[in-house]
This record gives sequence, C-alpha cells and structure tokens, in this order.
Amino acid sequence: MRNYLNSTFATSKSRNTNGILFMNVQSTFCSMFLMLLWLMLYTVPAKAQCTAVVPPATVNGVNVTGSGTGSIQTFLTAFTSCGSVTTPANSIWLGPSGAFSYTFTFSQPVNNVVVAITGTGGNINETFTITTSAGTPSLTAISSCFSSIASNVITSGAGAGANGGGGYFRVSNTGFYTTLTIAGPGGDNGSQVALCGDSFAPSGCSATTLFVDASVPASGSGTTWGTAFKTFDEALFTAHTCPNVTTINVAAGLYKPTKKPYNAGLEITTADAREVTFHIRDGLAVYGGFPAGGGTRNVAANATILSGDIDNNDSNVDGNNIAETTANIAGSNAYHVVLASAAASGGVGVTIDGFIITAGNPNGTLNLSVNGNNIGRNNGGGIFIINGTNTLTNNTLSGNLASNQGGGMYVQNGTNAITASTLSGNTAFTGGGIYAQSGVNNTIVNNALSGNSASGGNGGGIFMTLGTTTLTNNTLSGNAATGNGGGLSTSSGT
Repeated sequence: MRNYLNSTFATSKSRNTNGILFMNVQSTFCSMFLMLLWLMLYTVPAKAQCTAVVPPATVNGVNVTGSGTGSIQTFLTAFTSCGSVTTPANSIWLGPSGAFSYTFTFSQPVNNVVVAITGTGGNINETFTITTSAGTPSLTAISSCFSSIASNVITSGAGAGANGGGGYFRVSNTGFYTTLTIAGPGGDNGSQVALCGDSFAPSGCSATTLFVDASVPASGSGTTWGTAFKTFDEALFTAHTCPNVTTINVAAGLYKPTKKPYNAGLEITTADAREVTFHIRDGLAVYGGFPAGGGTRNVAANATILSGDIDNNDSNVDGNNIAETTANIAGSNAYHVVLASAAASGGVGVTIDGFIITAGNPNGTLNLSVNGNNIGRNNGGGIFIINGTNTLTNNTLSGNLASNQGGGMYVQNGTNAITASTLSGNTAFTGGGIYAQSGVNNTIVNNALSGNSASGGNGGGIFMTLGTTTLTNNTLSGNAATGNGGGLSTSSGT
C-alpha cells in the first residue's frame, strides 16, 4: 500500500522506504502539483457508481457479514485510488503485515458482486485470489489502475503513486453464491477492501413478489403496489440479480424493453440496439392484467402491453399502442419482445400470463448466445422460448413479424402449454402464429388464431415439427400460407 495523507489509522501506515515518494501534510505545493499530474497521467478514472458497504451491513434486505484469518485490521478513514475508486471509512484492511483470508457471507444467493479495492502496491505488486461458494469465478475490471487479472487472481499496485492502485472488480459465476473469499500474501502495508452494495442487492431484492405500475410518477422499491416500479425492466433486473424473486405482477399500461438479455444475472453487452427484450429469468412467473394502483386482476379490462416499438415510430392510428398487423411496423423494432432461455439440463421454465405482446420484428442474421442457447435473430417476434416447462396463457400476440420462423411465438424443446390465448395478424416465413419445434408433450388448448400468415413456407396459423404436441379446442380462421397448411402444418413428430 502506498503512503497516506493526513489520516488516523488503527495502526500507523505512513512510511518512506526504498526511495518511494513520501508526502505528509507539510508537503510543498509544488510536490502536490507534480503528484496530481503524475496520477492524471498514469491512472484510469473509475466510471462505475458504487455505494460501498462494509460488513456487517444490510442492503435492501440482503445481510452481509464477514470474518477472516491472518493479517486483517480496520482502516478508519475513506480512501481513494485511481482517481475515483473509493473505499469508505472502517473498510477492511487486508494484509498490512502478512497473509490474509477474508470471507463475505450473504444471507441469500447473489452474483456479480463488485469488490472495491484501494491502496494497492507501491514497492511491490499485491495479489488477491477470489473464490466463491459456487466455485472459481470470472473477474472483470469495471474500472482499475495498475492492475491486471489472470483467471480469478488480481495483481495490483507495482508502480502506483502515493494513492496506490486498485479498482472495481466484478465477481461472476455461472450460478449464484452465498460466500465470497479474498485471500493473498499481503505486504507493502496492505490494501483496503469493500463491496458495492448496489451490485448484489438492488431495490426489492428481499421480496419474493415484485410490482410494476406504469402510472406511478416514479419508481419505488417495487415490493408493494404503493411502492411499485415504474418499468417492467426494473423488476426483471431485480429478478435476474436476486433469485428469491419468483413473481412479478404488472399493472395496465404500455411497456417497452430497454435492457438486453442477461447471462448469469449480468446484462449482455452487444452493439445491436435491437437486442433489447423482456428477458424472463428462468423460474419466474409474470402476470399482467392488474388495474393501475393495484387491485383485482382482470386481463380483459386492464390491457398490459409489451411492445417492440423501441424507436417509437410504428403506425398507431387508433392510438391503442398495438400493432394489429405487421403493416403497422416501421423503423427498427426489437427482435424479440419477450425472451425466455432455460438451461438444456435442469432448466425450470417460466409462466407468462395476461399480456398483449406486439410489434416484435426478428429480421436479423446469426444468433445471440443467452444462457448457453442460440437465440436466432430471425425467429420468434412476440415470444421466443427455449427449454424448460413453460406456461403461456391469457396472452394476445398481435402484429409480430419474423423473417424466418414464428412470427407470434417460437417455442423450442422443453414442455410448453399454450392456452386461452389469441394470435392475430402475425407473419413469418414459416409458422406465422406459432412455430413449435422438438417439444416434449406440448399442449395447445383453447386458443384463437386468425389472420396469421406464412409468407414463404408452411403453417400460416401453426407449424409443428418434431416432438409431441396435442391440440385441443382451438379456433383457426383466416390464416394463410404460401406453401401448405394455411391454418396448420406439421412435419415429423406426433
């Protein structure tokens, strides 16, 4: 750890050894200016926002405690490295006089925790080996200086100025974890460590049911109708971060996606703005049809619209924010309005109930990998679902357009129950309304399909291939196909 200015510590930390620059409160203005200039040239300013916490602490209902062995003390004052990476007062002081191992324990499973480290190095590099209860994590430097990452080890500090090196480092696993351990040999007077509380416990994290209401003036904690989130995306972000969330209730209103899919709870970074979607986390149930302000659910009376019109230029002459046909689509809409992607082995599935899903337009190329599955950018305009046991009921899919398969809905693998839904005005090359592939015991019951079309292939209303599907009491009218089966077409399967 580098030298420290004008601070009181649990143990004195100021030193001047091996020719390293030492500054105290009597330093000259010139020396301070030169040091500031040096820091500006050789540090990378942190851009991340971090509400730093030190155990014991509670963040939005998630309790975090800590314990360790070896050289561990309390650093009494806040400290900043890399320009704006800050650990708070009373942060954990690791390795001031030797090796250490410190474990953070969380009261509920977490992922993508961001660790703040300041004051590393000077004479030597310091190393930090990070493990979790879910195994060896991957590390990402959100912002850092004088630091490098190799696998699950951070090396930081050699050559740093008076304020040392460090950074904000995200700790990610393929699964959630309840402990995070940092270990190292210490030395060079150690370093300070804290956690970014907002990385593992967003608002609403302690709840099992979240609430969304577009009519509220501003978002609250999301845990009641009175404190509802204003956007569906906020609730989905919380659900992807906090696995104890099982249900999201959504009030009437218009909702458009602003977030891209999540891998292991972390939003994917891509260059394509059209990859935003309402990504329903595996195991989650989402329900529309509640009145503004909460109350008795009535899907027919409380239109809860999920729209892919992300650039806000679709034709909407009747003012209802619903694409009745694909002719209403203009500009660059989201590829998939709703996405669910469960693991091929052990996936749970989702429930989607009571929504109007409209104006998706997958007409891209290639695939996007989400949770290990390839998501075709040309399939599944309204809903794209792969794997798991899924329940899709009381939904209306209208005016979705896919250049390949499944204008209204694309379901692949798993077991899918599609019931009491209306699909109209959807178009795809094959399977204008529904494209079902390789499902196990799929059921399509009590649905109405009308005005859907297969623009170049088969199955204007429904196309099924491979797998096993049972159809009961469905109404198909006015659907059309360039190939075979205006209403229904099958290929292989039973």
